[in-house]
Amino acid sequence: MGVENKSGYFMKTVYLLFILSILYSCKGGEVSVPIASFYDPQPIGVKNISTFPKSIQGDYTDSAKSCIITINDSSIFKTIDYSITGPKDSLDSFFVIKENKLIDTRGDGDTTKIILNGNNITIPIYSTDTMFKLYRNVILKKYKGYYFINEPSDVHSWVVNKVYLSKGILRIGGLYDSTEITKLKTITQTAADTISTPFKLTKKQFKHFIKQGGFEGEQKYYKIKKQ
Repeated sequence: MGVENKSGYFMKTVYLLFILSILYSCKGGEVSVPIASFYDPQPIGVKNISTFPKSIQGDYTDSAKSCIITINDSSIFKTIDYSITGPKDSLDSFFVIKENKLIDTRGDGDTTKIILNGNNITIPIYSTDTMFKLYRNVILKKYKGYYFINEPSDVHSWVVNKVYLSKGILRIGGLYDSTEITKLKTITQTAADTISTPFKLTKKQFKHFIKQGGFEGEQKYYKIKKQ
């Protein structure tokens, strides 16, 4: 997969992608931080399941086809396989090419592997990071066709993510927007000016939250058909 950029802004784009690749490797593929958690694994009163079912296992990609999401029986992980190509003479003066490496002469002299092809330079970006893994205290539940991954945040707090597959489109959603807090406060009849996280919900309240579009901070991935 590649993107060709012949403008004078090539190096700025390269540097941005390099930074993003570091963010992916540090954050498990996700840079967003959930803004709300729950007092109990959700939904309550629903039995735990030990593995991701075969019906959702497989490979998925985003709309730009710059990453692959793989689901097996116990994990969801993201592989980034991306490259950017542009003219070598568009590099800023503080970059030096030596032995198929791009060296940033500022600071600590960070290096990036490159591929040279005449006057063009290609920078590949590749990383594999675990998004979710069912182990220890991580709890998986299925409810109304959705899969809810509950990860302990502390002794009395659970971070919850929703996974949903429909018509070949995989959606992974979490609580990343302030509107989610507003919905939860309304459903639990919590005063608007109260800092309420973790939230304590009944099964009925959680169902209502889902119906109201809870876990809207979702990302979409598309099923890769086996050849």
